[in-house]
Amino acid sequence: MALTAKGYLAVEWVLIAVCLVLVCARLAVRTYRRMWSFWLSDVLLVIAFLTFLTLVIGDTWSFVRGNDIFNQYDVIAFNKWLFAADIVFDLGFYFPRFSLLAFYNELFPVSEKRLRQGLYIVTAYNICAFLTTALVDIFWCGTHVSENWATEPTCTLLTATKTLLINWSIGIVAELLVFLLPFGMLRRLKATPKREKIALTCILAIGVASIVATIARLIWSLNSVASYATYIVGSAEIATQIVVGALPALRPLLTMIPLGCSRLFSSLKAPRSTKDDEDQNLYGSSSTGTSNCLEERIEVHDKVDDGPGIELHQRDKDGI
Repeated sequence: MALTAKGYLAVEWVLIAVCLVLVCARLAVRTYRRMWSFWLSDVLLVIAFLTFLTLVIGDTWSFVRGNDIFNQYDVIAFNKWLFAADIVFDLGFYFPRFSLLAFYNELFPVSEKRLRQGLYIVTAYNICAFLTTALVDIFWCGTHVSENWATEPTCTLLTATKTLLINWSIGIVAELLVFLLPFGMLRRLKATPKREKIALTCILAIGVASIVATIARLIWSLNSVASYATYIVGSAEIATQIVVGALPALRPLLTMIPLGCSRLFSSLKAPRSTKDDEDQNLYGSSSTGTSNCLEERIEVHDKVDDGPGIELHQRDKDGI
């Protein structure tokens, strides 16, 4: 059964909701722990989410007007939107990558020269890829950019297959470089708790899923660009990259959630002789007890860095 316009929009808004929850959770954790050194990574991730949201709102607006996103119409304003949306879509993949690179810039020790040189090379490539993609999209039809939204165009970005191949080739290399970059730290890691290893494995698995989605998008696009299934694969690709960018900062929740659950289960198992005893077991006997609990939580947090489930032997930066 073919995917309909309503089904396509429903899936897109579900992806938006998932990304919104994770991005807000990341910002909440940063604020709670006062981790301001990662502000650039957070800002870039928010920009990535806003670009995705812009595309989904634009698709919704198009369908409300009775138009689809596959064809140009005799309405210049709508054709301009299709042209702009194509550019935003191609560039939107880079903001989650920039967010991860900014995160690695704070995470990688200054003393690790080769590791940081690799970071600089990957960052430079992604910046060049971003600019190249923008220039290819804008000037594919020459200096007469307005040809892209003409009512009877002789050349449009929307139907150009070569731009798809060029941008995809540049983008897949950028994505692979960002994905492989943190593997250079593996020999520098200390042993981590089992649940944090599981979390790291999940993050890497989602990264692999993003790469698979990138390959699938190319295959589907070459077979049929004008398909809701093709577009939903592209939306899923952007969403998975945003998820990968948001998850590393949520690792402290792996410590906070089990701590809260263990306290709750302990209170349920404790004898309930009186109402006062029950309150004491559940919430703590005094403000001193609450303070000790918070100190214990902070102590646990301070023993680990804010990276994706890892702890480095050497750290030359403060606030991580």
